[in-house]
Amino acid sequence: MSELDPRTTQTQFSSTTQQAPLPERRPVVESAGLTSAGGMGVSDVPNAVDPHLAGAAQYALILQTPESTQVVILRDVIETVGRTGDNTIRIHDRFLSRHHAHLVRVPNPEAEGRHTYRLFDGGRDDRTHSRNGVFVNDNEAHSYVLQPGDQIHFGPNVRAIFYPLEQMGSPGLDYA
Repeated sequence: MSELDPRTTQTQFSSTTQQAPLPERRPVVESAGLTSAGGMGVSDVPNAVDPHLAGAAQYALILQTPESTQVVILRDVIETVGRTGDNTIRIHDRFLSRHHAHLVRVPNPEAEGRHTYRLFDGGRDDRTHSRNGVFVNDNEAHSYVLQPGDQIHFGPNVRAIFYPLEQMGSPGLDYA
């Protein structure tokens, strides 16, 4: 896959509804196989996430599937990734487990008053790992504290970049 530079590519926001009910504060976004109950969808490579839209969120995942690239803003203390509808980040990919991974917000020891996320392979019960693994910066990871710019692979087809929201804002772009 080619390298992403989220600061140099134009994007457009899009959103649709999902059949399963979700909390009102969490917009649902679907595009070419990716569903996010936790963020805003962006087609192509993201460049424009208005930090004011994200509230207290500090990070996003830039998710790439074979069909699309989207931004998912990480808002909750626990974010779950997998194929089924009970995940906050649902990705339709046959190589992902039903509950492939989860992220837990933790204090950032390098910046007072800020947080980061610890990534865990498998569901929240911590008893099982995903079938096709989670890799951070090309190393298998069962538990890993994420740093800005870390590249995550959820199985063979789904790639994500952990990215600070303040570096994604771009003035003068329209938000739908």
